[in-house]
Amino acid sequence: SDGYQNRVIVYPIASADAAINTTGDNSSLYSLIAGGPNANELNRFNECEMGVLVYLDMNINVTYNVFNLCKLACQLQSIKNGNIIFKNNSIDRFSYGIALWDVFANATVLIKQNLFNQGLTYDFDNYGKKAISLQNYTLQGAYYDISENTIANCEKGIHLRNISANIAGPAGTAGLSVKGNLIETMIPNIDLINPHYGIWI
Repeated sequence: SDGYQNRVIVYPIASADAAINTTGDNSSLYSLIAGGPNANELNRFNECEMGVLVYLDMNINVTYNVFNLCKLACQLQSIKNGNIIFKNNSIDRFSYGIALWDVFANATVLIKQNLFNQGLTYDFDNYGKKAISLQNYTLQGAYYDISENTIANCEKGIHLRNISANIAGPAGTAGLSVKGNLIETMIPNIDLINPHYGIWI
């Protein structure tokens, strides 16, 4: 918990007040592991401007963590190599959940079984803008698997922009697979100002 400054965030950004802030290396592939294979090995990120921020190539495994009242839970930027896993995380009361900018080429991305605002009632002050966002500046591809996530009370559940998935992923899997996600919202009509999308492409 860092009691972040409530400043305007302009995306994408390469520096921020992040609980974990690390930069990779395009010549050597390092690894970041936040959390563990079991639920009792979790980290708790509370009231952070950002939970996890990674820039440049790296293997990343963010598993079994709890993010609460974080403006942006996780952001990855400019990653062209590496295995990226976001799995079994609980992300509540966020503006942006998981945001990937320019993650393509030889990267493999798994975003699976994460919970966004699950079980929470409608909260105007902490209503999500985007739960999962994958955006590239130019039309680029990688291997993306976005599956079995539960997303509630968020303006845009899954946002894909300039995503051209590679034809076949590891072990013959699809280059882009978006399946088995549950997306729902409970917002009063009086507050329904902006368009809402479950999956926005």
